[in-house]
Amino acid sequence: MSLTPPGLAQGDLLAGWRVTAVEAAVDHLRVTLAQGDDALTLGARPASGSRHRGPWDVADAVVYHEATALPFARFDAAGRSLARRVADAGGGSPGDMLSRWIRSLAPPLSADAESTRTGPERGPRADGSAPWQVIMRRALTDRPGASVHLSAFFDELPPWPCVLPWTRLELNEGGRFGPCCSEYQASAAGAPPDADPVALWNGPAMRAFRRAMVLDRHPEPCRRSCPVLHAGSDRAGDVVLRGGPQASVEAQVAAVEDILAGREEMRAGPLSLVVSTTSYCNYDCLMCDCGERGTLDDERTDAFWFGVRAMLPGLRLLSANGGEPLASPAFRRFLEGTDFAPYPQLEVALTTNGSYLTARQLERLARVPFGHLTLSLNAATPATYLAVNRGLPWERIRENLDEVVRRRADGSLRASVSYSMVLLRSNVHEVDAFAALAERDGAEVRYLLPHRDRNHESIMTRRDAMESAREALARVAEGLLRRGREREARVVTGSARVLSDRLRRGVLTVL
Repeated sequence: MSLTPPGLAQGDLLAGWRVTAVEAAVDHLRVTLAQGDDALTLGARPASGSRHRGPWDVADAVVYHEATALPFARFDAAGRSLARRVADAGGGSPGDMLSRWIRSLAPPLSADAESTRTGPERGPRADGSAPWQVIMRRALTDRPGASVHLSAFFDELPPWPCVLPWTRLELNEGGRFGPCCSEYQASAAGAPPDADPVALWNGPAMRAFRRAMVLDRHPEPCRRSCPVLHAGSDRAGDVVLRGGPQASVEAQVAAVEDILAGREEMRAGPLSLVVSTTSYCNYDCLMCDCGERGTLDDERTDAFWFGVRAMLPGLRLLSANGGEPLASPAFRRFLEGTDFAPYPQLEVALTTNGSYLTARQLERLARVPFGHLTLSLNAATPATYLAVNRGLPWERIRENLDEVVRRRADGSLRASVSYSMVLLRSNVHEVDAFAALAERDGAEVRYLLPHRDRNHESIMTRRDAMESAREALARVAEGLLRRGREREARVVTGSARVLSDRLRRGVLTVL
């Protein structure tokens, strides 16, 4: 669900196509349409810097459609209709159009409202009408489903290489924690399983990350192999703000103020909480030892999840991984027993092997506000899937994937989906086919570089395997760019750049 500005809202029609969602950022607009059983996504982005053109370009904007099997004649009129709306917004780029839309959400301010101006004023979009905090509150408060990138509110944002230390707390398997995956931290901090996430959030480790991000050099707590830093995919402008109750919006406003100021101590809790629910996994993947050594003895307890419930009013995202997250009975009890209705801003995300996503289990979790599912498939063919994952046969997992696809199509599951592949010697030949599989199922695609060298599967110790992966990732990224999926392409490119950097320096060791 996304921001629905005046002039283009859910339920509107574009040449007979009903608008079901609008996603807007300062440099990108995506509009999802439906007509009967057919679905379609149109987009608009600034022409400047774009190597590709769209069939309905207008003024300074590229207006295009994402890949679809529908004949062009079915939606040509809808594309022309969107192009007219872009032009009618007053010219300029989709970013300019969005900026005007956001401001039109708020009526003129009184003198009393003007007195609420507080906090840093780094680069607000200057039209003289209101401080950014007021505009942001009016755009988001009591607007469930609203979604907008932080870049929409500002002409200039801090150059911090990564803003995860201000927005995200991740409690990893093995008792390690930080703002991200511990594998990309130079020295991950430790915490007992029952540690209080609120205390960790402003503890020494997280403060050190924030302090390092504002310095004009590579942040010392981060490994140089971090693909997020190489891709620049989690900078200030990439922060997504979501509408909802006042408590959630105030937490986001406070976080933005702290990001702008580069503060070490946060005044509100994390916007995103990532939790490893247990080390246990019912698979024994070639590159991961959770299937071999994992145990339910370390699962987060019912008491832990009771504490997480207290954090829900300020959370924008609750993400679970493992091991296999759904293998934890306590986590399943939390999902099935929590009333999420008072927290319309909250999305729940899972990183899962998909084995638990049966029709029966999905029905039991129907009230959970899933926003994203990352399915660790690691293969594009049945034989490679079984050889790499060493779990259910492909036919069984394909049934679960089909159920996910079906529920997304009928609207009973509103989550976006990513298919994930860890790049190994046994699957690197399927990088392109994996992208095609994800495309057919309407999923995004994610590639991860392997850590360690379990079963001698790491591509990082062989130049030919790294070269093959780098070239394939470049092809995938190019295809994503052609379809207007810039952010997804940036992430894929980040992994390719890590490989390029290591090949250039002759580094043939495991991460």
